[in-house]
Amino acid sequence: MLQSALSMEKQTLQLLLETVSFILEQAVYHSVKPAALKQQLENISVASEKAEVFSQVWASAGPDVVEKIRHGIFALKKLDHVGWQLNLQMARSDQSRLKAPHAVLNLGLRTEDDAEGSVTEEQKLFVEFSLLILRQQQIKTVIKHLV
Repeated sequence: MLQSALSMEKQTLQLLLETVSFILEQAVYHSVKPAALKQQLENISVASEKAEVFSQVWASAGPDVVEKIRHGIFALKKLDHVGWQLNLQMARSDQSRLKAPHAVLNLGLRTEDDAEGSVTEEQKLFVEFSLLILRQQQIKTVIKHLV
């Protein structure tokens, strides 16, 4: 219906909606002020009139949206619990001296019904980390603290 009202092809309309969504999501994430949003859009060659429209919409609706997100109202899934396990393999049949850590992170997610707040679905997500991934994270952490 929107497609015919705007006389746009389906792919063009989808791209437009995804772009507008991305711009607004970034504005929320960075808590951008309306004037700064307008300036950033103009910096990436968005026409001044269109940037002004984004700025006006953001000025009127932005604070409300940021507040709702801060309180988690838009979150479909919430982190319910976190568990972890670290296993250290000390030997293998072909290797007598082996130290291979293996970490497992257990994330318990739950989906709530927005209107009633009742739990509708629980999901467990397991993330496994090998020695290589653990070392990469360790290096990143060290570099982060050095910089």
